[in-house]
Amino acid sequence: MKGADTQKDAKEPEPFQNAKALAAFLKDAFPITEKEGEALLGCLKAQFLSLGQKGGELYCGEQIPGKEQGEARREPDTIDDVINSACEYNYEMILQLTQEVMDTKDMKECERLSAKLERFCADEVLLDKLFDRTEHGKEIEELAKVLAEELIRDAESKDGIDGTIEKMKEAVSAGEDLLPNVSPELKQNKGRSR
Repeated sequence: MKGADTQKDAKEPEPFQNAKALAAFLKDAFPITEKEGEALLGCLKAQFLSLGQKGGELYCGEQIPGKEQGEARREPDTIDDVINSACEYNYEMILQLTQEVMDTKDMKECERLSAKLERFCADEVLLDKLFDRTEHGKEIEELAKVLAEELIRDAESKDGIDGTIEKMKEAVSAGEDLLPNVSPELKQNKGRSR
């Protein structure tokens, strides 16, 4: 019986019990603070996701309903994708809670929802800082620089800013690529869309 438990344990990733354990695991590949780790793990928990490791590899997956705390169906994942997913979920919750706060007429319910919204907004600050350090965040930053350079170059042309805006409107209407000189990898829909 004990051999079967050992065999089962060898197959399952070990879940991170707290932010300190996650920070220790990521310290060389993607250093994070415990506070950032708490925000990330909290966001995953709210989605019924669990983060763990096995053999030095990161695993993320859904909690299996009816199983013990910590047991989950996990697949290998990257910290960049885990952070991206957490950011998207957090942002969606902020939008949803903001709408619920505006729609509610009950003062107690409004206070409860507002407190929940504040927690998600506080986590957003931490998650955004994490996202900026991911490959997705770096790619978006690079794309923004290319866009800004193109806009400045066009604005300095003989047609000025009005000509630049008109050119962009025409390109969008025609479905043209606004950044033909940017690599396809950089233009892929990676990272957050907000």
